[in-house]
Amino acid sequence: MSLISYGKSINGRLVSPGDAISFPAKNYLKPVNLTPPSISGTPNVGQNLSRVAGTWQNQLSITAEWQVNGVRRGDAMSSLLVLPGDLGKTITVLERATNASGGASSRSAGVVIV
Repeated sequence: MSLISYGKSINGRLVSPGDAISFPAKNYLKPVNLTPPSISGTPNVGQNLSRVAGTWQNQLSITAEWQVNGVRRGDAMSSLLVLPGDLGKTITVLERATNASGGASSRSAGVVIV
């Protein structure tokens, strides 16, 4: 038994032998975080911190941001220079994964700037 009957119409187009037929991929599962992101580097003023990406399942796109005491500081696709004003504050990375079914987020453990 054939899954496609030749001579029938699919999406308004007559199907003939040899036709390439594609169907849009659908992902019905929301993203799931398997491991949270983390931060590497020395948490001292003047040093750069780097994001180590978390691992995800079912994601289509991921965005990430640096947060200082819970306030967005910038895109975490690049490193973060620790500034004198960060002394004593906690820095985290927040990742958001999305697909057509929804989204999820995951935050790194915080590092305190010394």
